[in-house]
Amino acid sequence: MSKIKNEIDDENFVRAPTKTLPVTGVPIAGIRKYAELPCRGQTERDILTFINSCLSAEKIYGCVIRAWWGEGKTDAYENFIKPYLEEKKILSYDVIATTVARILEKRQKEKLSDPVVWIAFLASLFDAVWEERKLKEEADTFKRTEEEVKSDLEFIKRVITQITKKSRKVFFFVDELEQLERLPIREDILLGIRGLFDQKQEILRGNIHLILACTPDAFNRILGSSSQMGGLLERLTLIDLPRPSKDEAVRFVYGLINYAYEGNLTANHPFVNSGPAYAIVYAGHRSPRSMIKALQQLIEFAKRQAYDEGKEGYMKRIDGWDVINAFKNYNLPIFGTQALALDGEILDKITRVLTIRGDERKTNLLIKLTYLLIGEPIPHSLIELSQRLGVSESKIKECVGIANNKTEEAKILNGLLILHLTESSKNIEEIEEDLKNYFVSFVLSNGSSSLQIGTFLPSRDRVLMSIWPDLDLSSSQRIMRKILSYSTEKDYYLISPELIEHIYPNPEFLELDFIKDKNLRLELWKKAYELISEKSALSFCEESLLEVLKNRNITVEKNEGPI
Repeated sequence: MSKIKNEIDDENFVRAPTKTLPVTGVPIAGIRKYAELPCRGQTERDILTFINSCLSAEKIYGCVIRAWWGEGKTDAYENFIKPYLEEKKILSYDVIATTVARILEKRQKEKLSDPVVWIAFLASLFDAVWEERKLKEEADTFKRTEEEVKSDLEFIKRVITQITKKSRKVFFFVDELEQLERLPIREDILLGIRGLFDQKQEILRGNIHLILACTPDAFNRILGSSSQMGGLLERLTLIDLPRPSKDEAVRFVYGLINYAYEGNLTANHPFVNSGPAYAIVYAGHRSPRSMIKALQQLIEFAKRQAYDEGKEGYMKRIDGWDVINAFKNYNLPIFGTQALALDGEILDKITRVLTIRGDERKTNLLIKLTYLLIGEPIPHSLIELSQRLGVSESKIKECVGIANNKTEEAKILNGLLILHLTESSKNIEEIEEDLKNYFVSFVLSNGSSSLQIGTFLPSRDRVLMSIWPDLDLSSSQRIMRKILSYSTEKDYYLISPELIEHIYPNPEFLELDFIKDKNLRLELWKKAYELISEKSALSFCEESLLEVLKNRNITVEKNEGPI
């Protein structure tokens, strides 16, 4: 089926945002005023603890900020570390690790680098600051004089003397350390960092400190393969950036919208509800950079729709059908690789299954309903679906039944395609502890920027088993008897979480295709690499993965799934 067409009137358009979100991983200045991730609170406290210990230290300290691609390592420096240091009138400089590596390697080949590795490394670090900032006056200090071209030590002494006149401490942020992994010069750089930490010279007495940024997997591989990391590791403070929860990620997306409008949002929110925000979270897998790129893709799509309607400077309010059209087969960067924002092949398969030969009208209604629920993966009331699709409530119920029957016959899912839920009479905090797991909560909006939590429960045992497939029928029936007392009997419909896992796909890792739950596959892959950090070599990767699988009671054998 081609693009879903909708009737568009003036109420469906809003003023376009004043700012464009960067899609290349560049940190967004000033974003914290509008969009924050509460899960990073402890991490930021750890960073402050490290910085404050450096400010009173008489030794050179270093830390490593570990996070996956797009998780916010550079942003942590630009929007948290650097502003904090500026408030204290402390200088900081950021460089890319490969710039340091290239300069050091070049000077070694030209026989210009100091034979003492830590001196050669520190001089190359200073050279990198000059190379990356040479157009800025602040970098003039790091430009070598003619005499210093042949003397790393004299260059270092002069630079440190000058910068410590301006700032009692100086921090260097070395980004993308993972890019060193396959470079031969890597060992010299690590040895240089290690040697630098050992220095007791008066000119270096706690004056400079290093903050390194690296992905966890690359850090663990370097840890296992480098002869220098053993001694270096005990000198480094390790700080991890946690991924946001689903709720935090949704609120972050709303914060990004607020940022794009510079806090001056339109009366009608650009999202018709929180469904598109959830689609962005699923497509971007809660990675800040990926969610930013997904949101910008949606905004550009909505602006094109407005332009095609002769409304330049406006954008169409984004709904689930827009999500489908904008995300289908669109590639997003995920953890250093690429993944489809929305898998068009699976969407087309669902479309074929829902097609009713000889009944185009019912087919279009089935597909439009399913696409809406996929593009807005939150619970929708029966009344809302009836109004938005322009059909009776009984027709919506009929379509849900047909969709579930047809997907069950085609065996493309283990459970139902569309889940019938009811609204809970109590919020999640008020529900008995042993029953909470069987409710689902969502961050909801009524088309404004105001957000609140909505709690729902399955309407029957089959729905419960579609959400929690490990439950057998007997257990499901027993649980339903307990939780139905919370039901308001207000009907809601939600697309299957099982389908969400497939249609908003994770990237493929380590040939783990025997694990059919793609979200679980990703988490296991990441957990295995966390375990590797406890080992001494990369060869423990397979052992670590098998250990994780065993703990999750997963048998390693080929098992073809339904999709």
